[in-house]
Amino acid sequence: PKSRLAMTKDKRQGGLKGFFERAGSSFLTASLFAKDTSIWLGQMAGRLGFIVATTSMVVLMPLLFEIGRETQMIENERVHVKDLR
Repeated sequence: PKSRLAMTKDKRQGGLKGFFERAGSSFLTASLFAKDTSIWLGQMAGRLGFIVATTSMVVLMPLLFEIGRETQMIENERVHVKDLR
């Protein structure tokens, strides 16, 4: 009885046809790996982008509003000082 490895070696083609079959199999494996990895990277980038966007809305927007209010207060104080002169 032949081992499984010996049987698969018997089924493999030699020469140019065998080379192209092995290359095609290798390219298929590489393309599936690249597809899975790119999907995973896309999901991670989406999650990271969502975290950054929500964090900036919660932290930076109130800060920007406060800076705008502070600028208005400074302008109002200048107007009052100018009126008093």
